[in-house]
Amino acid sequence: MKDYLKTFHESFQDLKINTNAELGFCCHKEILGELRQRLISMQQRHSQVFVIMMSVLFPAGYATAAGNELFTRFLADFIRHERSAYGDVEYVWRFERENDDSMGHWHVVLYYNANVVQGSFVHRISAEKYWAKMLDVDSAVGRIHVSEPKSGLSYRHDGFKLRRGDTELDKVRNDCFSWISYVAKFRPNIVAEKNKSYGCSQL
Repeated sequence: MKDYLKTFHESFQDLKINTNAELGFCCHKEILGELRQRLISMQQRHSQVFVIMMSVLFPAGYATAAGNELFTRFLADFIRHERSAYGDVEYVWRFERENDDSMGHWHVVLYYNANVVQGSFVHRISAEKYWAKMLDVDSAVGRIHVSEPKSGLSYRHDGFKLRRGDTELDKVRNDCFSWISYVAKFRPNIVAEKNKSYGCSQL
C-alpha cells in the first residue's frame, strides 16, 4: 500500500481508529473514509442505526480460482435480499489473505436502520443461505462469523446501536468506529493488493 494512504494516528476525522504505531499497525485512509461516510449518512437518514460486522469464509478444503467472483455475486444477492426485507442498508467490504497460499476471506460492515433491525441473528442465517448457494454446498453454517464488540457501549455485544439524542452518542460512535476500523487495517503480512481488496455500497 502506498505510504500516503497509511495512517498511524489514533483518530480519523474526529473518530477513534484501531492503530498501533509501535507495532507498525496502521489503517487505510480510503477505506476509513468509506466507513465514515456510510456511518454519518445513515445517521442523517435514520433516528437509529445498527452496525454489525461479518466475516465470510470458505469451507475447509474448498478450492476455487474464482473466489472474488463468488464473493461479489454472493454479496449482490445477499444485499438485494436485505434491502427487500429491511429497507435501507449500506455496506463496506474488505478482502484479507494472510499469505500467498491461503484462500483468504472477507470482512463486511453492514449498516441498518435500527428502527427495523436490532440484532444480527437473522442476517447471519440469510448470509449462510446465500453463501452456501453460491458455493454449491449443502450448508455454510460456521462460514459466516459475526464479530462481537468488547465495548460495554455495544448493543448486547452483537454490534452497535447509535440513537439520535442519546447522551452517550459520541462515545458509542467512537467505540463503534474504532471497532469497524478493523476492516481498514494494514499489516505487512496481509496480502490483499493483487486484486481489488475492498468495495462499498453507492451513496
